[in-house]
Amino acid sequence: LVLVFSRPHFEFPEAPVRIDDLLHLPIVSLGKGSAVLTALQRAFRSRGRSLVNHLSVSGFDTMLALVRHGLGVGLMPPEVLRGFHPEPALGSAEIDGDWHLRRYVLSFVEGQANPQALHKLVSALAPPVA
Repeated sequence: LVLVFSRPHFEFPEAPVRIDDLLHLPIVSLGKGSAVLTALQRAFRSRGRSLVNHLSVSGFDTMLALVRHGLGVGLMPPEVLRGFHPEPALGSAEIDGDWHLRRYVLSFVEGQANPQALHKLVSALAPPVA
């Protein structure tokens, strides 16, 4: 994930942003059950804090609309942000630590999964082998 913010409303150093730098900020997050919200809640709890000052949205497009107007900062995968072709007024910053990294486990029932679909999925997620 990367931190997304409105340059006219927020300022961050060039260095990766620490979780401690986010504790006092309004945060725009995906809603209940999302991996982003779970990671944020866990990170705040690790600092003895609760995530109370946040706006909950249903999608990254809505998140960007609120961030654009300075209502808070957001967290999203860098590929998603690039897909929205953000204007120069939207900034992004790397996040320090590993609390925001997401890991996935893929599983399937032998004989019931479509081998071609599995191969395409793994190819899309795995980095190319050199």
